[in-house]
This record gives sequence, structure tokens and C-alpha cells, in this order.
Amino acid sequence: MSSSVPSRESVILNVRVPEAATLELHLLHGGCAKFQKLFVPEKIEQYNQEKAYRYQLPTGIIWNFIGNALFFNENAPLKEYSIHLEFEFAEPARNFQREIQVQLRPRITSPAPTGDFQLYSWYSYPILRLDLDQGTMGKDLMKLWQDCGFRGGNGNLNIPDWSGYCDISNVFHYRHKDGISLPASQTPDGNPAPLACLSVLNDLDSGFLQGMQASERLTGLKTKRLVYDYEPYAGGAGWVTRACFCTRCRKDFAQQEGLPLLSAKEILTQHEKAWVRFRCRQRAEFIKNINALIKKTNPAAEFYLCSMPLPSPTDAERFYKEYGIDLKLCEPFVDGHMPMNYSPSLDFYYRQLQMALDLKKPLYPVLDNGWGANFHYQPERSRGQLLASAFIGIKGIYFGAGLMRMDAAWLEMCHQTLTAIDRFQPLLDDSSIEQKTWTMQKGLFADGNVFTMTRYQEKSGVWLLFSVNNSPKQTAFAQLRPNQDAEKLFSRNYAVREFFSERQLWPDKTRTAFSKSELFDKGLPLQLPPFACSLLVCRPVEEGFSAAEGSGLVTYASDLRSAESNLREQLENQYKPRSEFGMSSRMLPEGLELQTPSQT
Repeated sequence: MSSSVPSRESVILNVRVPEAATLELHLLHGGCAKFQKLFVPEKIEQYNQEKAYRYQLPTGIIWNFIGNALFFNENAPLKEYSIHLEFEFAEPARNFQREIQVQLRPRITSPAPTGDFQLYSWYSYPILRLDLDQGTMGKDLMKLWQDCGFRGGNGNLNIPDWSGYCDISNVFHYRHKDGISLPASQTPDGNPAPLACLSVLNDLDSGFLQGMQASERLTGLKTKRLVYDYEPYAGGAGWVTRACFCTRCRKDFAQQEGLPLLSAKEILTQHEKAWVRFRCRQRAEFIKNINALIKKTNPAAEFYLCSMPLPSPTDAERFYKEYGIDLKLCEPFVDGHMPMNYSPSLDFYYRQLQMALDLKKPLYPVLDNGWGANFHYQPERSRGQLLASAFIGIKGIYFGAGLMRMDAAWLEMCHQTLTAIDRFQPLLDDSSIEQKTWTMQKGLFADGNVFTMTRYQEKSGVWLLFSVNNSPKQTAFAQLRPNQDAEKLFSRNYAVREFFSERQLWPDKTRTAFSKSELFDKGLPLQLPPFACSLLVCRPVEEGFSAAEGSGLVTYASDLRSAESNLREQLENQYKPRSEFGMSSRMLPEGLELQTPSQT
């Protein structure tokens, strides 16, 4: 609801819906209220196959509270309809109307997923302010969320199987303008910067952190897990080459690096990489001190850090210079990680994999922040992110947008994806990540779109090859091929099936298994539609293996290769080559190919 409606003002709300619909209006009434209030309509009128609900709403309603909710239920099957809202004020000129289109999807009737991989909600509204002890529609919706795999989130709810946490970001401050007096950091030219000086904050004799710890916000917490949202890079303020260059920070840097006291300019021009690592250590020390103070107050607390993820090795230098957060340095001082991995690109997968390999503490990445450019409503993309995370070995995911932005399509995706994870989880037992044996040979539209991961069961010799196409538009092609130096790991023929579709993959219409030489020479072809995932299970078999025990559905590798070849030829014919000024060019699916005289 708009914050332009003052809480001191009373409002009349008229809601018009089909006659088969029933409504419940829950609004936060009073800033100190524990739960939202269920408002009863002043009257309900019925006409022309519609019902009109009239609510006389008093003063004191917090209109811009994100948990305010209008629940509705249908007592008869409806596919599409609209909800009409009309707000009436004392001055008629301020009245306004809104119409909301509703499309119903089939009810989820299959059993709830029961595996170890679970979903969590960063923003738990509206349920956080609903009185779930009452028999309201909110209680029914809560059951639907749980049936789709959600097991916890922000806040403490007195319901079974809810794993809550408390955000303590408003306790420990790191910006000098956060409402308390903190020492400002300094830019290279000596001006004050938005962040507080970490050399001073980390000096426990200064008393700043102890003063924050004494805040009432840290007392009476009802959740065991405490999450610290640490974002000193937000808005660009935390770039490690911008601050802090006060004398104390420069002295600490000089002492740690065995250098004389240098100016900011000398540090940035001669020792920038060392300075970046120093700033990462400073911030890890800050996390260490916060954890120590929390455990002193509450030894049983679980301290989780919510900050940037780990980068891929190829992006590490740029990443640490820009963000100044290294989770490997922070890991000794936390009980678990909730890194914010918001990237919609392949960076998401590389970062998930790197964290799973390098971090040993419990890992629950946050997939989006719920607002603005960092919120991507794409259930199909999120499906691949969830499947990949589970395949890596991650045990759960937080959705930053939380329950308040999840529609039926999203919940269906969650239910279907977690059901698929429950199915392939036994395959992951006794297997380990093995990224050095197989290589992806990129085909059409694979570059920048396809990510692959490999697991290996040493006892059985089974290879698990997971692939995801991150493109929303293009079908991508690729080949998965073992590296030549891994020949000793491959001694027999291999039967291959695609797990999600339950289709067998045969080399051609005459053979049911791939020979060792065929794997090394040609590999296994992939054809991935937009946002599609594939899990190839490669099982060693004896000579003469018959796949008759399978489902009967078969895909032929020869057909997949022909499909890519035909599409490539079609595209090349579509974009005819041009020649002028001694140069020739042609447009290929991968991009523009340009030849100059020096290249011919």
C-alpha cells in the first residue's frame, strides 16, 4: 500500500470479486502490534454474479508495511478473474481505484518433498505478522508454503518445523552515520568517507563494539541463529581502494607487511594488491570481534555471516578489490555462511561451486535480495540454480524476496524441483565433486550460457554429469568429453541415461552403450533448450550390454549431432559473408568473424 496514505487517516476500502470468492483482509494496525489485525467487512453485497466487500478502516493503520495482505479463496472453479479495489477518502478528489488480474493454476496434489535440501525465506512476511493460531486463510497458505519445501526464515514462529533466525544488522554498525557516533574512515586525500574506521572499531579498548553489544536489540532474542548482514561495499562506499587511509590504518598495514609508513598514494601505486588483502583481513577481524561478543552474551548462539560469496579463481583479483570480503578469512569466526549470490549469469554457478569446495561451515546462499535490479522473477532460471546447488552438495537456499513475492508458478517450481532433488539425492551418496576429468567442448550458443559439473562414484565407477543452460532464449549445444590424461579411470563401455527425462542416450540406433574410445573421441552430446538442465548418469557396463530394462525412451547421440550441424549450416546460410576493402566478414552464431589481409 502507498505510504501517501497517512496512518492517522481513516479510509473506506471497497473490494469487488466474483461471487465464488471469499476474502480476508489483514493489516498492521499500530506500529507496536505483534500481529496484523483481521478486519471484518462492514457489509457484503451481492449483485451481477459479484460480491462487494465494504471495509471501514480506522486511523492507525500502517499502510506501507510490506506484510499487509488481502487473502482470497474460491469456492468454485475459476480460471481467470479480476479483483477491483476502490479507496474512498474524506476528500473525494483523492479517491483512487486499482484492478488486479488473477489467473488460477491447478492445485498441487502430489506429496510434499521430504529430503534434506530445504528452502528458506529471508523476508518472511506476511506470515511473520499473522496469528497462525487462528483458523485463517493465512494458516492455509502457510501449509502450502511448507508443502512446497519452505522450512524457515526471518523471525520466530510458534509452529512445528520452522527454523527461524534473527537479523542483528541493526546492532553492530560499520558506517559512521548509522545513528551513533563512530569514527569516520578517510579517503586517500584525507576527506571523511561513509564507513567507520575499522582500526578503531577493531580496537576493543575503544569500547565501540562493546557499546553496540549493550544495545537492547541483542537481548531477549528467541532464535538460536543470529545473522549479520555485512555489506560495507554497498553503494560503492566500501571499495577497499577508497578508505580507510588514516594514519592508524596505514601504520597497521606497514607493520603487517614489514614496510615503512607510506602515504595513500604510495600504497595504491606500489602495494595495491597487498593493501586489498590487508583490508580483507581487517574486515575478517571485525567479524571475529562481533562473534566473540555475541558468544560472550549467548554461548549457544549460531552466528551466520551474510555477505558477498566467494569468487571464481579467474575473477578473484577484481572481486576482492571491489568488495573486500573473503569468506575464507571469515570462516574461522562464524558458525555458518549465508552469502548473497545474486548474479543471474554463469557467475552464480561458479561462485556456488567455489564456496562448496572451499568452505567447510554450513552454507545457505541467498539467491536474490527481493528488490530492484537484483530481483529476477524467473522461476525457470531458479529451477536450474536449485538443482545445481543440490548437485554441488549445498543443503539449502534462502530466497531473498521471500514468501511475499511468490506466486503459484514459483511455488510449483519449488515443489517440482525439490521433488526432483529428492529423487537424485541417493545418486550423490558416496560420490565427490570431480571437475578435472571431463571438459565441455562448446557448441552453438554454449559460450556464456552452459555450465557443467561432475561427480564421481569411486566404488561403482559411475559418472554424474550435470549441465544447465542459463539462456532464456537460445537452445545450446555442447559435447562432454573426458580428458586424455584421465584414461586410466575409463576401462569399459558406458551406458548413459538422462535422469530428469528418464531417456536413455545411445550412440546411434544400432548400439546401446558408448565405447571408451568413443567417449574420448566424440564425447557425449548435449542439446539444452532455454533454462534446461540435464543430468547424465554414465554407468560402466560389460561388452554386449542390452538396455532393454530401461524405460524404452531413447535419444540418439547421432541425432543430436546432426541437429546441431543442420542448425549451424542454416545459420551460416542465413548470414552471407561480405567482402570489401580487402577484408571479409561473416556473422556466425558465436558472433562476427572478421578476416583481414594479415590473417589470410
